[in-house]
Amino acid sequence: MTVLLSGHMRTFTRIRDWLLAAFAIGMLYSCASAPEEPEIVAPLPPVIEEIPEEDVYTTMSEAMVLGDVDEAIAAFEDAYSKDPEDAESKILYANLLLLSGNTNEARLVLEEVLKDDPENTEALYNLALLEGISGNRARQEEILVDIVRIDPTHAKANASLGEIQLASGRLGEAGESFLKALAEDPESIVALMGYGNVLLREGEAAGAEEQFDKVISVFPDYVFAYVDRSRARRDNGDYAAAEEDLSEAARLDPGYYWHYIDRGRLRLLNLNDVEGALEDFNRAIEIDPDFFYAYIFRGGILDRSGETAKAVEDYLKVLAAKPDYYHLYAPAGFLLYSEERYREARKYLGKAYEREPDEHFYAFAVALSFLKEGKEPELQTYLKKAIVDFPQQSLYYQLARIFFESGAGLYVTAKVSDEQDIDLKLKALFVLATYYLSEEQTMLAQKYFLEVEDKASPYSYERRLSSFELERFRGEGSEK
Repeated sequence: MTVLLSGHMRTFTRIRDWLLAAFAIGMLYSCASAPEEPEIVAPLPPVIEEIPEEDVYTTMSEAMVLGDVDEAIAAFEDAYSKDPEDAESKILYANLLLLSGNTNEARLVLEEVLKDDPENTEALYNLALLEGISGNRARQEEILVDIVRIDPTHAKANASLGEIQLASGRLGEAGESFLKALAEDPESIVALMGYGNVLLREGEAAGAEEQFDKVISVFPDYVFAYVDRSRARRDNGDYAAAEEDLSEAARLDPGYYWHYIDRGRLRLLNLNDVEGALEDFNRAIEIDPDFFYAYIFRGGILDRSGETAKAVEDYLKVLAAKPDYYHLYAPAGFLLYSEERYREARKYLGKAYEREPDEHFYAFAVALSFLKEGKEPELQTYLKKAIVDFPQQSLYYQLARIFFESGAGLYVTAKVSDEQDIDLKLKALFVLATYYLSEEQTMLAQKYFLEVEDKASPYSYERRLSSFELERFRGEGSEK
């Protein structure tokens, strides 16, 4: 052991700065990892589903092996100078090995300590951290349970155990573990952040905010305490204060992508600050132009503001990066349709219909994209397959007849006029209008487009597409 230690002491000062940098990076990424598969949707119509909260809290303990790095290095140097073979010296040395990534060597040092003292809780704790760093969570939990059996008041072990319990959704157990840690160490950042997240998940936003207040009072530059407190404040309905916290987080760490996503969402969904939200999503894209998340939100804003071409390009960037992101199939497909990019529109409208086979309007939109290109045989082939899934007594089933039966227009129009379901009727009127447009019955087409524009929901696909068609009429009229 003496030879091993002296060899590393010769290179110790050279890796000192690297250790400090590694600790800072570890602190950043251990405490606020991005969601693996953020199941979000565009924040504005036409996609209006609720956006679940991503979970940024993950275990912090591995990144906090040393706490204050300078202090740990000084403690190690002092202990080593007095007694290189002392257990405390070896454990401090194992700390540094863990931080520098030498896990195999750290394990040998810790096992040497535990061979002489199997119930040395500090050696066991570092071994638990090592297992966590290596991804062996089950073994890590076993060791932590042993530690609190030996010493129920071990603050760090209780806090780390709470993290594992929190990660697995065992909120009751996690809360108890964090409280035990806080009873011994009221300023434990791991326990304070962990217990705050337990309360947040249990819907106790006021209590969670108090925990994050405590973290900030002790660690005023700890960026993710502001992020988590902003969520507690948002859940409490204090949106302005939540925005202040996220702005402080962005000030402390201006290059972190998720601060701008969080603040942009808050501004958009809770503060009605569309301009500020757009600035945040643009900033997120500047930071990481290859990640798809911000494009969904920016595309939604551009979509609603009428910047169709820009919106559809944002949607396509998302779908290029994540082809199975089904939330955008219909929005992208209908925007492509409005841009007269019918082949691309069919691709996504077809995917949307496969995903939602009860939304028969999507099938008609695919058919109409063939009609727009004069591809009637392809239209009929597609509808023949789709109509099998239409309820035979439904208006959609009757509507399909206009594409197969000569002279069916009057009959189908009458059926549409008698329809009592207003939303269904307006969708059918859009289909009829497009059909009559292809038959060069322009006045009748305009009549139905105008009725849809007047009566349909402002952000419904049929209303928006009717407006696009009417704009074309108006444009053509101004050119004559």
